[in-house]
Amino acid sequence: MNSKIILASNSIYRKSVLSDLQIPFCVLPSNADENTDGIETLEDVPLILAERKARAVAKSLREFSNNSIKNEQIAEAQNCDLILAADTVLLFENKIIGKQATIEQAKKCLQQLNGKSHKVISALALLNRKNSKLTYRKNTTIVTFKSLKDKEIDSYLKTGEWQGAAGAYRIQQKGAFFVEKIEGSFTSVAGLPISELYDMLSAQGYPVWN
Repeated sequence: MNSKIILASNSIYRKSVLSDLQIPFCVLPSNADENTDGIETLEDVPLILAERKARAVAKSLREFSNNSIKNEQIAEAQNCDLILAADTVLLFENKIIGKQATIEQAKKCLQQLNGKSHKVISALALLNRKNSKLTYRKNTTIVTFKSLKDKEIDSYLKTGEWQGAAGAYRIQQKGAFFVEKIEGSFTSVAGLPISELYDMLSAQGYPVWN
């Protein structure tokens, strides 16, 4: 098995985790449909989307293999056996809280989470291109925010961290100042649950310790 895996994400955090774990990888972002209409159980959303992302990358590689025009990114990925995809959602009061488009929406979102608990669900899908075996895992973590003053929220929003983050905060950065407690996995809230990743790689026969 080729030890280099394909990461179906441009996430800076996910790339840094794989680098820290000394897992060689290349990046090939997924173009999967992330529409959640028709998914009845909200807690299944990240699992379904992670699988979609992994399969979308596999499909892209099959299509490019029949195309004489290839870029370096595609050529590198073609030599890798495993595709790793991830998805994270934040659930609050039985609703998915996604990324916020404006700073005003981000402020409203953080005010809703203020002093309360919410669920963060991260899912991973690992697809073996050689035998089509799919391994997947999901982690659910409860995050409780401190009681915050508006000026604290405003100061955080000025950092710009809220942009592109579900729930308008990043726990691996200054968003951690807002967290009173975590019941579960910090790495899952950040977007790549390491314990689950280890289990999946081991199940696929990946040489984790080499």
